[in-house]
Amino acid sequence: MPQDVSEFCRLFYLTTSMPITYYHVDGKFECFSPAFEDGFNFTQGILAKLSNTSKNPDYFTTRSHVQYGIVRLLQSDAFIVVGPCLDHSYTPTIITNFLNELSLSSNSQSDVERLFQQLPTISLHQLLNTLAFINLCVNEKATNFANYFDPRSQPMYHTVSTTHSKQLYQCHRADYTVPIIQISVK
Repeated sequence: MPQDVSEFCRLFYLTTSMPITYYHVDGKFECFSPAFEDGFNFTQGILAKLSNTSKNPDYFTTRSHVQYGIVRLLQSDAFIVVGPCLDHSYTPTIITNFLNELSLSSNSQSDVERLFQQLPTISLHQLLNTLAFINLCVNEKATNFANYFDPRSQPMYHTVSTTHSKQLYQCHRADYTVPIIQISVK
């Protein structure tokens, strides 16, 4: 683990332009992102959802398609949040939805718009690789995302797949009729 996680996060932000926040064990946090005069914190509204995840690292996508990632530091209760991240250009609708989702006042709209203007566009794949990189740096653990988020490895996958297959089979058995094709030869 880096001796100075704050310095790691500062350099990470300067290198990638991806906002990163380091939450200390004592509840203090350090944001490395575009500076906001009023101390605007763009991770506070999403923190409860991120901190309740069972995987490390993990990610979360809001209804407005804004993505965040989290990496817990194994040696403490501290964690690092990456984001917000976008895999597309932002629109006024995305900003409005983002403000509503995070319960931010409309006074924060200009800060959010300025933040979104400065975000690099990254795919979910790039975000996952970024989280794997941070996890390797701070926890010295490699993450294989090929299997990590595979829905077939989730307990619910088998149940949903089986139920869906049965429903399709029953539907086809009940409604299936052999089509009659008439061919005329002239």
